[in-house]
Amino acid sequence: MVPARRVFVLLYAASGAAALVYEVTWTRLLTLQLGHTVAAVSTVLAAFMGGLAIGAWLAGRRGTSSLRAYALLEIAIAAAALLLPLGLAASRPLLAWAYADGAAPTAFATVRVALSAMLVGVPAAAMGATFPVAAGWIAAGARYFISLANHHDNFDNYASRYHDWNSTKVGPKRDIVGGWAKAARARGLKFGVSNHSAHAWHWFQTAYGYDPEGARAGERYDAFRLTKYDGRGKWWEGLDPQELYGGAVMPMPGGLGSLKDANAYHAGHDRVWNEDPPLANPAFVRLWYLRCKDLVDSYRPDLLYFDNTGLPLGQAGLDVTAHYYNSSLSWHGSLQVVANGKLLPEDRRAAVVEDVERGFRAEILPHPWQTDTCIGDWHYNRERFLQKSYMPAAAVVHRLCDVVAKNGCLLLSIPVRGDGSIDEEERKIVEGITSWTQRNGEAIFASRPWRLSGEGPTQVEVGHLNEGKAKAFQAADIRFTTKGPTLFAMTLGKPSDMVHIRSLAGTGTVQRVEMVGASGPLPYRQDEKGLHVTIPAGASHDFGVVLRIQGDRLV
Repeated sequence: MVPARRVFVLLYAASGAAALVYEVTWTRLLTLQLGHTVAAVSTVLAAFMGGLAIGAWLAGRRGTSSLRAYALLEIAIAAAALLLPLGLAASRPLLAWAYADGAAPTAFATVRVALSAMLVGVPAAAMGATFPVAAGWIAAGARYFISLANHHDNFDNYASRYHDWNSTKVGPKRDIVGGWAKAARARGLKFGVSNHSAHAWHWFQTAYGYDPEGARAGERYDAFRLTKYDGRGKWWEGLDPQELYGGAVMPMPGGLGSLKDANAYHAGHDRVWNEDPPLANPAFVRLWYLRCKDLVDSYRPDLLYFDNTGLPLGQAGLDVTAHYYNSSLSWHGSLQVVANGKLLPEDRRAAVVEDVERGFRAEILPHPWQTDTCIGDWHYNRERFLQKSYMPAAAVVHRLCDVVAKNGCLLLSIPVRGDGSIDEEERKIVEGITSWTQRNGEAIFASRPWRLSGEGPTQVEVGHLNEGKAKAFQAADIRFTTKGPTLFAMTLGKPSDMVHIRSLAGTGTVQRVEMVGASGPLPYRQDEKGLHVTIPAGASHDFGVVLRIQGDRLV
């Protein structure tokens, strides 16, 4: 099958050629009626170019890269081309009036501008709008997209058949996961879902507690007393609060008189984090299994992310993962899906792809793995925008290079606002990442690790949830990947005029060095101290350079 991205590029090239034909035809036809004067031709051309600019600006502000939007724009352009003769015919009486003896020059100028704007400027604006749409589609460096199916709040963001507390019945009243699935797959991306709800049974036990101190000390919170019947006439009518909160499995006992005592109780009970199913709440386990199975069956995700140490809820987690894998055999004829879990023992990493949340690995792993991190917080936090405290694009790119060089994948979260949009600072970061992947993606996508993951002075902080301890990478830090017989070396910072790769001392024979994204070979020297490559002034990307190295016995 031809990749969707390649088809899109071919179609866009064809529509670009058609646009040139439109420009010549429209200009010719309209100037025939307006007269072959400098003013007439200039007005028509100004309407065409101005329309392109206005359309591109408006579409760029909206930030859309929808394939559907692109198709609708192309349909509108084609309709405008078909309707142009009718528009010209309808304009003849107006032109006759403007040409009439004694008509003021300004009248003819007004008619000329109005017709040019309407018959040429409007369809040209539709053409211009395709530019950012296409740019966003072609430039995107992502290869898979994951939607949050539910979090620890026990709320399903999809049309759940087994859980009424879901986004089609409460809040946005829409299938959020379904919408993301269509959008991602329309762009040729693999689509995944993340499931965080297995711990809701103890996570929400605080909702059955009370304030141990203060004016309302000892008064139980709403979850302790509310039932489905209490919702009559309210926004949650028909919904059962006990289904959302998981049931009072281990409510805080009465009689605790201080915050210290309450915190001690929570620490020893509902804050204990393990993957054992609650023996006192088998209904929750059964319902969780049905909800997760429904998620798999309804959306056929390419990746299923469990926010759990290993698989959740004992046998239920194993059963739903087995169902997921067996479903892939039914859908595709082979195993084409990925399940994620965390902190896996070595003997389970061949069956489940390990995820390292906000963390690093020291070296190349034999099995594929993934790290997930966020440019900000796991939810949208406007203070990040105001303080400009997001993770910069350069740090994301360096993280990507480090992870891929060690046989991993990077799952990056860009927090969205309530309306689904991202702010301007986030957009700049995404654009910065794109500027690097557009040029250097050859060294990342479909690559394989080399003998070494890299070299350099910066030592990563290994492990789960410890990226806050990490030091910034430097230009002397280099990461390696391969593709066929080619070795790629990626600097994790902008180098000076020379890149020194010590790992190539006594390793193979270098025969050619190029900079990815540039043409022509670079000057180099290989000796007992390694490979020395001269970088032309101004040639490096701000985030670092990627060298394509070819030779004998390198890979």
